[in-house]
Amino acid sequence: MRYVQELLDFEDLVLKEDEEVLLKRRFHGEITEEEYMQKTLEFARSRETAFLQQRQEMSVYIPRKSINIERRSHANYRR
Repeated sequence: MRYVQELLDFEDLVLKEDEEVLLKRRFHGEITEEEYMQKTLEFARSRETAFLQQRQEMSVYIPRKSINIERRSHANYRR
């Protein structure tokens, strides 16, 4: 368990309390690999949803003027 914590610290990652409890339960054999994988998938989805919501709240719409660019053939660039 100490190795996992040091590895996470090295990567600058932090486990939430419920994630740490889940990891400990798997480490001690209290839950199966399948249960562990299902729960970690749920955690990952909830983190992604929270991240996307936060990102959406922080984004600001800035209208841009449309720019018309005249397309030219390569022949027009020879000078």
